[in-house]
Amino acid sequence: MEFFYKRRGALIATCIFLLTTLLFTLDLFLQKARPASFDEVVHLTTIAQFAQAFQSGDFLVRWANNYSNYGGPLGIIAHQTTAYFGGLLVLLTSNVHFSFNILYFLGLFLSVLTFYVFLRQDFSERASLVAAVLYQFSAYRIMNVYVRGALPEIWAAIFLPLVLLAIRVGCRKNRFRGILLALISIFLLAVTHPMMLIVYLPIIGGVLVYEVWKAKREKCLCFLSQVLAMGFGVGLAAYYLLPLLLEIKYFYHGLSTNHFVSGYTLSLRNYFWENWPYFYQHDIYARGHVLNFGLIETLGVFLLVVLFMQALWRKNKKEKLFLLTWLVILIIYLLLLLPYSEILFQKISLLGNIQFQWRMLSGLIFIPGIIYAYFLNKLPGKIQYWFALLLLVLMAYLRFPQLYGKNFTNFSQARYFFTRENVHTVSMNTIWSDKSENYPQKTKQYAVISGRGKVRPILLQNSERLYETEANTLLRLVDYTFYFPGWRVYVDGVEQNIEFQDMNYRGLITYQVPAGKHSVKVVFENTKIRLLANLLSVFSAVCGGLFFFLVRKRLRK
Repeated sequence: MEFFYKRRGALIATCIFLLTTLLFTLDLFLQKARPASFDEVVHLTTIAQFAQAFQSGDFLVRWANNYSNYGGPLGIIAHQTTAYFGGLLVLLTSNVHFSFNILYFLGLFLSVLTFYVFLRQDFSERASLVAAVLYQFSAYRIMNVYVRGALPEIWAAIFLPLVLLAIRVGCRKNRFRGILLALISIFLLAVTHPMMLIVYLPIIGGVLVYEVWKAKREKCLCFLSQVLAMGFGVGLAAYYLLPLLLEIKYFYHGLSTNHFVSGYTLSLRNYFWENWPYFYQHDIYARGHVLNFGLIETLGVFLLVVLFMQALWRKNKKEKLFLLTWLVILIIYLLLLLPYSEILFQKISLLGNIQFQWRMLSGLIFIPGIIYAYFLNKLPGKIQYWFALLLLVLMAYLRFPQLYGKNFTNFSQARYFFTRENVHTVSMNTIWSDKSENYPQKTKQYAVISGRGKVRPILLQNSERLYETEANTLLRLVDYTFYFPGWRVYVDGVEQNIEFQDMNYRGLITYQVPAGKHSVKVVFENTKIRLLANLLSVFSAVCGGLFFFLVRKRLRK
């Protein structure tokens, strides 16, 4: 009977989350057009380009041939989880806009569901459900969808609760399952949004210390096993992370080692203000870029302080340790959002490369939900019910009116399958090329620059072309593709030099073919860095497997 009630409770919670997510995204599904937001066009283009790459047989996508006029290494810089899954959805639906809405829906639904599952480890169904719904409609999450268009950040929120759940399970119940979940969830977090590894670090580190401290035995082993599992998870993501870190130097963006933008801190108004403007400062295209933590969330912060003081007065060690952990995590986030912490972002490149201090809100918004769940869990039945109802009514009053887009425009989907400009901004052009929109739009993939002869295309795919040439003289050809390390040209199987610094064809692939009949192959292959990255991923997978085997063998003794 108890099992039945647990299953019923989980089913009810899932249905509620489906309904709240539908409410959250309803304005997107009701409109055929797209709302104006800051980053949405980037992610729409990415999933369309990945779909094209899949159609060409590229299942480990590195290159996008119709991106940025003459192509670019979009697969190296793109957020992997949403790009791959979104590309598959585009293939299935043949509709980029609908696929993107589905990605939003799934990201919002799965993130609130995993947060609920994490809360249910310590709190009641009602307390966890209310806290999860409050988190679902956090001001920052609404802004990520309807203002910023920050799809990968929404998806990254799926995996933080799973990391925390892995730590809890690994330290309290089953070390093997905890290790496995930690590796998988950290890997998915890393390939979904690498910046979030830094943003979520205070929470992950704080919960790890708390759970290790509470562990009844083998504290050091518990700590090391979790750290190693997460290390293997990051290592498994090396195929993506290593090229992203080491090949960024080929872009204008990579000329600087720290991309921190000063002046994006939070004031007191951002913690209490709920009056979201339709226009704000110079944001006349998208809705006002207002970064609110929110009144409900701020009340949760005050509640945490009050509960901690109460635990100190009662000398309840168990409650004091739990609340102290979250209070320390809260203080770290609040300090990192103050103007005085700018010096840390400026001096520490790893921290500064999250770009904006307000990105720390992505981690901070988890804390109020946890505190509300803790508080509700302590209240008697009727009081808990009425307090939960009050919170939900306040949340609905403040947040539901914000679930809308602005300046909906019915763009042709063709704009995502070919772009003349680099939608990631010009800083993501290669350092040996000009702005991509300054080049004429290509009408075919190749052209003869000099010499007399004919070129016949045999195969033209996303990252590979095959030609047959027949010439009376030495030919010089151009492939209308922006050069990037990894492009190689083979004539009759013999590699040829690529020239990409000719000012008449700046940054493009040009090469020579001898007189006579020849077979030419132009292909995008792995560099030494990418090969090393792939090997590190395989090595991490093998080491992770051996580690699981050793831990499981030890636990069975």
